[in-house]
Amino acid sequence: MNGYYNANNDNTTTYFRYGTSSSNLNQNTASVSQGNGSGIFSNAISNLNNNTTYYFQAVGWNSNGYTNGTILNFTTGSGNGNGLIPTVETTIATLTADTTTRLNGLVISTGAVSTNVWFEWGSAISLGKTTAVQSIGSGTNISFNDSLSGLNTNSIYYFRLVGQNQYGIDYGEIRIFRTQGSGYIEVPISNSPNSLVSLEIETSYEDIFVGDSLTYIITYTNTSNKSLKNVILRVALPNEIEFSRSDEGRFSESSHELSINLGTLAPYEKDSLRVRGDVLNTAKGKEILVTTAALVYTDSSSNIQNEVIAYILNYVLENKGNGGLVAGLFGTDGFFPSSLFSWLLLILVILGIVYVGRMVYDRESPAFAVRKQNNNSNNRNTNISDNEFDAYNEYKRSQMYYNSQNSFPKSESGQGGPPSFLRENI
Repeated sequence: MNGYYNANNDNTTTYFRYGTSSSNLNQNTASVSQGNGSGIFSNAISNLNNNTTYYFQAVGWNSNGYTNGTILNFTTGSGNGNGLIPTVETTIATLTADTTTRLNGLVISTGAVSTNVWFEWGSAISLGKTTAVQSIGSGTNISFNDSLSGLNTNSIYYFRLVGQNQYGIDYGEIRIFRTQGSGYIEVPISNSPNSLVSLEIETSYEDIFVGDSLTYIITYTNTSNKSLKNVILRVALPNEIEFSRSDEGRFSESSHELSINLGTLAPYEKDSLRVRGDVLNTAKGKEILVTTAALVYTDSSSNIQNEVIAYILNYVLENKGNGGLVAGLFGTDGFFPSSLFSWLLLILVILGIVYVGRMVYDRESPAFAVRKQNNNSNNRNTNISDNEFDAYNEYKRSQMYYNSQNSFPKSESGQGGPPSFLRENI
């Protein structure tokens, strides 16, 4: 059983209540002290009856009182009460070419009985297709794979491993692979159907390199006229992205997940937050990185809990090239440089632009015209006209007046100075 707590700066203890009736949660798990922060907690329970629905509720308490979470439920599998549902894990796809790939998974436990496994896959996160069902017998840590062919080139596909025995069925995590080929892939944004919340996650860069910094922007909107309570937002970064900072929330290194307690969302309320991470060198050779945002909420009118999920894909490229050089010098998530060397380089570029501009200005000035006229007089007998001479004198007078004044306007206190450039950071 899993829950989320926010201690509100007071040492807090958590536990779960559970039972076979929602009105009689007569059993408790052990209490665990969580400190004064916030985060995810869990407790495991055993010796349950088979084919039975259980109800459970998270409880937290500190010196200010108790708080009870929403009552949820689960149903145990059928059987003699001693068997185990198989446990499966989806791993990455390998040997991916233009139209073929190999799907891989691991059966961690079969419950000591014969187990059947297969893959669900498709071009959308809803999957929809399956590979052939195969029996792997009984045992633990059994590797399983199957091949796909006839795929579209340069396309995104989703897949997961499924295991089933006489006690129940288990689904692995949905993973993604991309077939080879040239062309542009649109980054998908997914929302759960019939949700009361719209959730989006985006970043400025689809193709990334090792060493890049990414800023994710997560936007959530209550699209209904209902008040939503117990709203929790979780942002799961891939292991190849190292968390740097965020506008709010608490990051867990163990789950590699940022958790934010949003409390209550009023009808039609909209807000966003930013999360920043750095691409580690372990991303080399990785084809796709998936960052997921999930928002859990409870409808205050029906007390039903629901979840909406959004995700974004980033493609790790092998070499930066010219685009990567610019990104490396000036950063990948803003205009301003992020190092002393980058600032010096930017200053030199600006000075170069000023120098070229001054040269162009001088060439167009009356003084340059007079100098050019004098140079040409060596080859031909030409005198400067009165109009040209007057124009030159007027130019010199304007220059003398300009040099006698401050370059920048004075304030009322008499102190002048250039404008300041401000930089916003999260």
